Amino acid sequence: MHRCCDSFVVLQNDLISAPLATTQQVTGVEGFHVNKIFLQRYDTKNEYLIRTGDFPECKRSYLSEEMPLPALPLQTAEYEGTESIDGVVCDHWVESQADSRIHIYMTTADGAPFQLIDEYVASDTKLSEPVMTYMVRNFSSTAPPEQAFDIPEPYSHKECERHIGGHPFLHLFSSYLQV
Repeated sequence: MHRCCDSFVVLQNDLISAPLATTQQVTGVEGFHVNKIFLQRYDTKNEYLIRTGDFPECKRSYLSEEMPLPALPLQTAEYEGTESIDGVVCDHWVESQADSRIHIYMTTADGAPFQLIDEYVASDTKLSEPVMTYMVRNFSSTAPPEQAFDIPEPYSHKECERHIGGHPFLHLFSSYLQV
């Protein structure tokens, strides 16, 4: 009997004791998000957007929410069997919601997340179309060093311009990731 996402219970416990902060540096993209770093410091209630490159800037916002704990659908995802993706054998789970279907792939070797595909499902035809695919490689469930959440030089908290409102971030497996 397979039960989805047992390994994430361990990950959740690890993250509870980790620093209450997230960081994401968007790399390998063009357009609006090029050269941006997003920092969410739940422990200090601050969120930062730092842009590097030709038009450097630093903005900070008040972060009023609590850091969400990582979670996967433990009871509602259906086990579909194993599949090989890029030569890695994965357990395949499917979580169906109103107009979406999420395919969750976790390595059979250690239960680490490997891939997630979010599909839009048309309510009238039931045809689906992939919306986003997340490929997770070199996964580590250990907490990153605290200095990974430092504001990069030449900026500091006081030098960052106050900004009303938040900043977008990558949200995957109900956990925040550094990309």
